[in-house]
Amino acid sequence: VSTQSTGIQINTEMRRLSVSEPLTRNEDCIFSGKKFNIFGLPEDEELELKRNIEQHGGVYHYRLTPETTYLVTTEDAIKRKSYVIRQAKELKVQIVDKSELLQCIKIKKNVIT
Repeated sequence: VSTQSTGIQINTEMRRLSVSEPLTRNEDCIFSGKKFNIFGLPEDEELELKRNIEQHGGVYHYRLTPETTYLVTTEDAIKRKSYVIRQAKELKVQIVDKSELLQCIKIKKNVIT
């Protein structure tokens, strides 16, 4: 903890954690205006995918809603037709395989088919 001349104490660790990454360039915002939900991935993969989505202008939502643009999941989860997959179809949310999303990020393409 450090003290500034104003007498306010700042927790340097919290300050470091709250600093945002630099804004992405416009051409990197391939998911601008898109809202994503992730289902059926291990936690570490979900966190990495969430970071990638946000770095490319997308917004991550914890819950599947009618405002969700894409549900990102695995091919296996799609085949199992779980409740979340059925709910996404009812809400007319586009279901995307994780590998397809990663390919879009790699080639900087915003259109997921």
